[in-house]
Amino acid sequence: MKKLFFFLFFLLSIVAIAQNNVNLKEYNCYKIVTNGVANVNISKIIGNCEKSEKADFACFDKNSMSIFFILNKYQQINELIDFVNNAENIKLNNAIDINLTEEMFFDLYLKRSDSFNNEKIPEDIVLGNKSNSDKFFQIVKQYWYKTKIDNNIKNNSTNINLPPHYPVFRDTGNPEYDKTFYETQKQEWIKNYPNEVEQVTGRSYKNSTGIDNPQIIKQ
Repeated sequence: MKKLFFFLFFLLSIVAIAQNNVNLKEYNCYKIVTNGVANVNISKIIGNCEKSEKADFACFDKNSMSIFFILNKYQQINELIDFVNNAENIKLNNAIDINLTEEMFFDLYLKRSDSFNNEKIPEDIVLGNKSNSDKFFQIVKQYWYKTKIDNNIKNNSTNINLPPHYPVFRDTGNPEYDKTFYETQKQEWIKNYPNEVEQVTGRSYKNSTGIDNPQIIKQ
């Protein structure tokens, strides 16, 4: 029963991710090292950049003494740097373009919250622009669920009766490709095999996913 619960929880987390309209691929991440910049109020810089919508999310990493800025497609890093330099009378430059992944964003979010317990969902933090707080927290929460339940699936996969069409993870030696392909296959499974989704969850497809059963629509 416990193993079935883990699988069910994992399925529901996948569904939630499918419904989430936030796509990290639409964002750009930049790293700016602050070494040598004196008398800088990092919290103030982060808050002002978010409130003024120069960045959707920002985080200071004490280990690298760097600020990470996450910008949407309408925001420009040069405008952000000019905004900070003019407001604080300092000189920030040399923004490094960083590949933003779910794992990396999760790590930055934990650094921003400055507190984390592996057994609990990370705390919801309020960003400078509050409209971004919920959507970014959803990314973090879903990644936490996915990682935790994925580990339970891997540890107990031989004892769980997976549906016949549930995708199998295949290792081709390319971790990034394999992970992306596997996630895509799971989304396709949810879309193409609603009866299996209902069988596993014990609820209607719409109650489980929030969308109408495509097989009923076709009838």
